Order: sequence, then C-alpha cells, then structure tokens
Amino acid sequence: KSNEITAIRELLLLLDLRGALVTADAMHCQRETAALICERGGAYVLACKSNQEELHEDIRTFFADAEQSFERHQDTDGGHGRVEVRRVRVSHDVGWLRARHEWPSLAGVGCVERQWEEDGKPRRSVRYFIMSKPMPAAEMARVVRAHWQIENALNWVLDVTFDEDGQRNRKDATAENLSALRRIALNLARLEPSKGSMRGKLKRAAWNENFLASLLHAAENI
Repeated sequence: KSNEITAIRELLLLLDLRGALVTADAMHCQRETAALICERGGAYVLACKSNQEELHEDIRTFFADAEQSFERHQDTDGGHGRVEVRRVRVSHDVGWLRARHEWPSLAGVGCVERQWEEDGKPRRSVRYFIMSKPMPAAEMARVVRAHWQIENALNWVLDVTFDEDGQRNRKDATAENLSALRRIALNLARLEPSKGSMRGKLKRAAWNENFLASLLHAAENI
C-alpha cells in the first residue's frame, strides 16, 4: 500500500547487500535509496533522468563537452532484424558533481548511446547513469545490458503477456498472491524445452491438458 520508491527501500532492508551491485531505473535515482544501498554494504548503478533535473542536466552537459577525456567502449549487436551499436563512456572525475549535489558515495558517471535503424530510419537514444563503484567502460556496458535484459525478460513479459499492470486486484493479499502465481507460471513455461513464444505456450497450456501437465512437471527435470 505504498508507492514503488518507498517499497524498494523496504525490500532493500530485507536483503544482504554486502558485495552486491544494485541497478535500478531512474525512478529510484533518489538520495535516500542510494544512501541505503551503501549503508547495507552494496554498490549502485542508477539511471538518471529528468526526475533529478539539475543532476541530469549537469551530467548531460559534462558528456557534451568535447574537451573532456572519457574511458570508452563500443559493441555491436545483431538481433530482431536490426543491428544496434552501443557506445559507452565513463568518467570517475566527479568530485565537483559530488560536492555540488551531495550525492551519497558518488564515484562515477556513465553515458550509454544506442544507435539502430528502424523502418528504414536511423534511431538514437542516450541514457545517463551514476555509480558508487568505479568501473571501466566495458564493465559498465555489461551492467547496463544485464539490467535491460532483466527488464525485457521479466517486467515486459509480465506486463504484456500477463497484463500485470492492468490488474486491479486489491483486496487483502490477492494482488501479492496472484503476482507470485504469475511468476511461477512464467518460470515453469520457461523450463519447458519446446520452442515458441511465451504467449503461445500459455495458450497451449489452456487448450491442451497434456501440455499443461508437461509444464507442471518441467521443474522435476532440473
């Protein structure tokens, strides 16, 4: 019965973060959240957008300065019918930024630029990040990519395939219970070895009792 910003802080209090690296979207780019992660023994990489307007603008201006020296990394990935180029720049020269914004344990900033072509038109996106753990640009690229993979593999599937964001179950523990059941169903469907989309597997399970049984028994083969 709280918003996501306060909920993640309650979750962090339950976790042993010693030696862990916590990544989160821009919604959680909050001083209190960053401080709590560090107090619990973890490190953070947080996306920074306009919800932290002054911090975001300072980082954007910093990376727009051609005179600055950044550590760089680039990789190219082909998939889903398109080629995507990702360029990562990192700087740990952030004493001025830490002093200006009093951000907890700030150790570096990163910029991830993505370029691809869609419907015959060039596309480009730029995202900025803050970090409490110094890391080279190649490691920064892996961390950001891993976070996006979680977003695409879990959150997107739950929202699009299970329509989780559209659910209005609120009475007692129904929302929590149904959320747990969706994740169980998602994991069981992933364990089933046949090819096909997640939506297709769920439809097959609804139409075919034998296939449903194979999903329910998939975990036995682990």
